[in-house]
Amino acid sequence: MSESARAAAGKPDRKRGFFGRIALFIRQVIDELRKVVWPTTNELWTYFTVVVVFIVAIMAFTGVLDFASTGPSCGSSPDPSASATALSSGAAGPAPDPSLTAAAARAARRIRSSHATGKQVHHV
Repeated sequence: MSESARAAAGKPDRKRGFFGRIALFIRQVIDELRKVVWPTTNELWTYFTVVVVFIVAIMAFTGVLDFASTGPSCGSSPDPSASATALSSGAAGPAPDPSLTAAAARAARRIRSSHATGKQVHHV
């Protein structure tokens, strides 16, 4: 029987000091913990499995909704070397458009070849 139950049963309640109230509280907590019906190991594993499965299901559901609403969020590019080059050079922002990169490469080749042959090339 806890201290408060004994006091309610008819014993006179005496005034307790600060540390007496702390000790009474700890005794009451211990008394209440003795009343707890603790789960068995099998029940504990069952509860654990249910919680983990539920969390994985919610994560999958949220991931599907996120993917359906925004598409892949990692900024994938059709040309992996373009994004790798941008990352290694420290460039900020999205990866360049591969079609523009190819056009710039063709223009650079034309300029190099015109310098080698001495011909003047006009670009529009």
